[in-house]
Amino acid sequence: MGYVHCDLKPENILLVSKTDAGGSEFVPKIGDLGLAKRIIEERSGGTTLYWSPETVLQNIQLQPSDIWALGCVVLMMLTGRKPWDLKAGARPWDLMLQIASKSPTIPVWLSEEAKDFLGKCFVWSPSERFTAAKLLNHPFVTNLDPVKELSSVSSSASGQQILPLGFKTCHSKSNRCLPKAIGFPHNWCCLA
Repeated sequence: MGYVHCDLKPENILLVSKTDAGGSEFVPKIGDLGLAKRIIEERSGGTTLYWSPETVLQNIQLQPSDIWALGCVVLMMLTGRKPWDLKAGARPWDLMLQIASKSPTIPVWLSEEAKDFLGKCFVWSPSERFTAAKLLNHPFVTNLDPVKELSSVSSSASGQQILPLGFKTCHSKSNRCLPKAIGFPHNWCCLA
């Protein structure tokens, strides 16, 4: 029996330096487990922007639902935009209609590895969606070249300035993203 996070979003992904001395290599950690649940529970929650089609249509949140949410987060990190095109003043059900009817648009200007990775996250059928283990072995993750990926991002037509890979920087104890007073180590950062 497993667990589902139910609220994966940039604000809930933390980065910890691989070494106590800091450095530029980070390991992602999942935070805010307040909505996490055992798979047998029948309820949905979290931030609607990251909900999967099965959550909207059937009120189901399983492990593949977290993979869909991860795809939304990665898409936002690479493009600097939300996964759904919502106009100002859109109502909550407008978002749910989009989620229930289509997958997020994957820009053609992303690397082939990034497009394939996102495609595996946004498979419509939860049972056919890639698992976390499969995604960790995907070439987008195993062969990640931040310079190559950022060059495709910076050459996009969006015109938006995007922080490299969506991460906040925190290279020193004085520039920490999360306060040590609430129990986070000095070298943890938030993606938001």
